[in-house]
Amino acid sequence: MSLRAKLILSLVLVGVLSSFVSVFVSVLVSTSVVRDKAGQIQTLVLSAVKKDIEVHLNETVKPLVDYSTSGAISPYMTNVNDELGISQLGRGVRNAYSALNQKGYLDVVVVLPDMRIVSKDGLTNISIPKDVVENVISGKKEYDIYMPYEHEGKQVMIVVAAVKDFGENVIGALIGFHPIDKLQKMVSKIKIGQSGYVALAYGTLTIAHPKAEYVGKLDLAKEEGTKILAQEILSKTKGSVVRTFNGKKFAAFERVGSYNLTAIGIIPYAEVTSAANKIIMSGTFAGIIIAIGAALIALFLTESITRRINHVVEVAQKVANNDLTAEISEEKLGKDEIAQLGHAFRILIESFKQTVAEIMKLGTQVSSVSFMLDDLASNSAQAAMTSKETVQNTTLEVQDRAAATQEANSGM
Repeated sequence: MSLRAKLILSLVLVGVLSSFVSVFVSVLVSTSVVRDKAGQIQTLVLSAVKKDIEVHLNETVKPLVDYSTSGAISPYMTNVNDELGISQLGRGVRNAYSALNQKGYLDVVVVLPDMRIVSKDGLTNISIPKDVVENVISGKKEYDIYMPYEHEGKQVMIVVAAVKDFGENVIGALIGFHPIDKLQKMVSKIKIGQSGYVALAYGTLTIAHPKAEYVGKLDLAKEEGTKILAQEILSKTKGSVVRTFNGKKFAAFERVGSYNLTAIGIIPYAEVTSAANKIIMSGTFAGIIIAIGAALIALFLTESITRRINHVVEVAQKVANNDLTAEISEEKLGKDEIAQLGHAFRILIESFKQTVAEIMKLGTQVSSVSFMLDDLASNSAQAAMTSKETVQNTTLEVQDRAAATQEANSGM
């Protein structure tokens, strides 16, 4: 595999890996982030709803509390041990009803410390939740509410306020019955997202819901799919959970004032995951863009790198083929590490050229000496032959002279 292919492949792999990491991180954080955002949206909605409900409750509770503390009914409770005293208290209850009926109360009664209940017509045996009454008569609370309560065929809210004597001792409790249909109307018109809604729970009992059939009947602590929500409501003043009643849903809740009343915002979990899927798709798209960008950057970088390396390789191949005229262009190399490599190779080529030139020069000198030696040898051989011939001729001459002398001597 060529260097360019390796570089491109490595950068593309980095881009692909980064895209996978982007998608993976999106999957990990999207659901929690969207749930947090959904919780924030619901909390904003709940905060507004809670304020409206709290204002409504305060406007409902205040007239009865003001009447109970005004001293208007306590004089009728000084002697309640005989029928005359009960009759007088009944008159005081009628007066309280006349005043509070104008504020929307359907009926009024007084509960004595011994839990006897006195209405407009005297003693009555209606059943009123003891806990809320005992909290007020014992002095734990100045006032409290309870709902839903059925009174004369209507769903109402019980408002309980302490009645005190002149010594600030609690001598009973004034109880008023107020309709809760306004709460139901307030809750029914609120929407969260596409299909989310708001409900109200007193303790864990649903007292307002867009579906009227759940009012007074759906106890969050008794339904398997809402038990987690009920536990959170009983232990916290605000929070969020995932419940599975009638489908998987995300629920955020917040306590309303000092009352045992909780506003609950509910949104289908599918809407939450739909937003999460959008984040995941965004992460996937971003990863693809990163991969494509990495590929384009790889092509640009490798083209710049391999072009200069190829130039060095081309010059090296020419030098290897005995073309010592080849040279490396400084302009094509740039100014990075590859340029340093090319510069070093250029110095190597120049050194190689100098070495070759010196070898060629030395070869020329050796050839000249060889020619001189050849001439010297040839001349020496020729001189030797000449000397030999001279010696031979001289010898013959001497021999001839010697023979002539001998003949001369013989003739004498």
